[in-house]
Amino acid sequence: MSTSEPILSALQQHFGHSRFRPGQQAVIEHLMAGRSAAAVFPTGGGKSLCDQLPAPLPV
Repeated sequence: MSTSEPILSALQQHFGHSRFRPGQQAVIEHLMAGRSAAAVFPTGGGKSLCDQLPAPLPV
């Protein structure tokens, strides 16, 4: 299973979205690898999802 499969599954299951907005997946994968990240997106660009989506996933 690739790193993106559980992330995409959580996106669909918990948030009802079928794809990420530009930049979101890269930020989430960075966080899931235990690294820090600063996401600078415009209002409505999906910053909150980057923070919330990793919560139900195993580290």
